[in-house]
Amino acid sequence: MESKTDTLVYKVIECALQVYDVLGYRFSRLVYQRSLEIEMVKKNLQFTMGEIIPINYGKHQVGTLNINFIVESQLLVAIHSLGNLGEPILKNLDKTYVSNIDKGLLIHFSGMLFWTEITQNTLQPTI
Repeated sequence: MESKTDTLVYKVIECALQVYDVLGYRFSRLVYQRSLEIEMVKKNLQFTMGEIIPINYGKHQVGTLNINFIVESQLLVAIHSLGNLGEPILKNLDKTYVSNIDKGLLIHFSGMLFWTEITQNTLQPTI
């Protein structure tokens, strides 16, 4: 049986596929973010945008991180487009450790659309 979070992942991926079908891969991250917002509204998904959440090291807050979307208070979504793939994704792998949300979705609009699901079980924090 699928969890509600898994269902959200599928719905957001469907939205990303629709955006990619229309726009392709030649635009900035902001264009994809705005387009994904439109598609998620069409699917009646509840979300917040540009939320700043704390980055914690143990019990200490050491910084903040701007998240593209938090969907239904259960799924963090980060968007990337043209450019170096490795660096931006590596910067976002720990997004699921900076809040009480245990699942994240990295969507990359490049020559092909692809995504990576990140869960608390995928990576273990070292502290």
